[in-house]
This record gives sequence, structure tokens and C-alpha cells, in this order.
Amino acid sequence: LDALSADLSDLAREPWCPLAVPPPASLADWVGMTYVLEGSVLGGRFIAARLVRDAAELPRRHFDSAAAQAGRRWPAFWRIADGLLDESGHPAAVVAACALFDRYRAYLDGGELCR
Repeated sequence: LDALSADLSDLAREPWCPLAVPPPASLADWVGMTYVLEGSVLGGRFIAARLVRDAAELPRRHFDSAAAQAGRRWPAFWRIADGLLDESGHPAAVVAACALFDRYRAYLDGGELCR
């Protein structure tokens, strides 16, 4: 979070309040929710590259950090998920992932600054 805070400071922006997410209720929920979180780290790699190419003047410490971590975290997530969850748990993991995506979408559509 230090990198994100520094980038927001450089942009003279305030952080949003943290998104409240209930803890996973099952192993399948954990896999689905972690898929979303680790996927966002992977997405940071692509955002970092795009910023370098198209907006090099913008701060990108947060995305650079994600890019550095994505190469090892994404494959590690899949190794862990495959070892923890058999095929019968996949539908529940998908439901949990979609629920978290929906929660993020609603949050980003109406996010509030912390005061």
C-alpha cells in the first residue's frame, strides 16, 4: 500500500475508503476470491507496461510493484488452487469470484473518499 499511497500523493489524490469484503466461507470461496485478487496483480503488469509506453510521466510505483510480483504469484496461485480444490468445487469458486467482481464494480462506480 505504500507504493499506492505515494502514487496518489504524487497525483494530489485522496485514497478511497477500503472496500469491505466478508471473509471466505469455504475453501471454494477462498479460491474464487483469491483468483480475483491475484488476477488484479497480473493485470497490474499490463497497466505498468501501458503507462511506460503511453504516460511515462505518471507515477506508477504501485503498478510496477504488481508487475514485479505477477510473474511468480499467478502460477503459484494456480498450483495452490489446483491442489486445494477438486473439480466439484469449481462452480462455487466461480460464484465467489463473480460476487467479488460485482462487489468491486459497485464499489468503483460509487466509491467514496475517506475523510
